[in-house]
Amino acid sequence: MAKAVLACLCCMVFLSCAKPTDPESLYNSGGYTVVGRLPLPGYAEDLEVKDTLAYVAQGEGGLAIVSIADRAKPRLLSVCQEGVRGTSHKLALNNTSVYIAANTFGVNVVDASNPLAPVATASNLAMKPAQSLHVFGNYLLAAIGETGVKIAEISTPTQPDIRGGLQNPGYALGLATTSDSSRLLVACGGMGVG
Repeated sequence: MAKAVLACLCCMVFLSCAKPTDPESLYNSGGYTVVGRLPLPGYAEDLEVKDTLAYVAQGEGGLAIVSIADRAKPRLLSVCQEGVRGTSHKLALNNTSVYIAANTFGVNVVDASNPLAPVATASNLAMKPAQSLHVFGNYLLAAIGETGVKIAEISTPTQPDIRGGLQNPGYALGLATTSDSSRLLVACGGMGVG
């Protein structure tokens, strides 16, 4: 189970899935077991988990890094707001670099090699309006609405180098690659998947 976390009302809630029947609320969980909770200073919008750390995009609150080593007692390690521009909506990870989609403010990059003191290394990258992000090898792909997909080379992870883009029908909102990494899939709003 890669992700079993629900972000709601500025809280991070850890759930254990047994046989869910109807998860209506956190208190009437319909088969889920609440393992732990952690209020956060921002509005939790997206998260990525790597090992014992959860990276949380928290709207205007930037990036929060949470230790989930003890899932019953998640612990806020740090928050990175300084240098993070716009509203943090979506995240993508590449080792210890965190890429944050900030809509009209493009992409922010945070070096989280020290999870106790993350540092923004780039902000307002010209990948706008960044809706969603996906790391594919040494490339960061950004879904940027009606303009399509922008591509940045990230061999230097904290300083992406924008290389170009792809045009697609519709409004690019989400990205994924196939399991064999041979194809890029783009969620194109009303136009379906391209």
